[in-house]
Amino acid sequence: MRSLMMAGMLLLGTLTLGSCSTPGAGSGGTSRNIISGVELEEAGLSPYTAWEAVQLLRPNWLRSRTSTITRGPDVLRSLRVENIDEMRYLNAQDATTRYGTGYLGGVIEVVHKR
Repeated sequence: MRSLMMAGMLLLGTLTLGSCSTPGAGSGGTSRNIISGVELEEAGLSPYTAWEAVQLLRPNWLRSRTSTITRGPDVLRSLRVENIDEMRYLNAQDATTRYGTGYLGGVIEVVHKR
């Protein structure tokens, strides 16, 4: 697994994730590719991990196309929601444009609170 720490952002690379073509779990103005700190707070997820928050709010981010998910979930399970400012899903094309090859399932970016 590749991890990249830049300006308070943790990139969880090599997660083999599903397509983000279905809407997110939230309603009214909630982005299907972003989980904001406000959304995490409003959902009352502060005692949870990032993995649990994604499972509850955007489970489609975790659906595997190839049934292969690498160690990325371990990183998500180690991050507490109260320390997260935002999580973003990038599909394979966007991840490749931003970070290069090797992200066939996309990535979840986690931005930590400063």
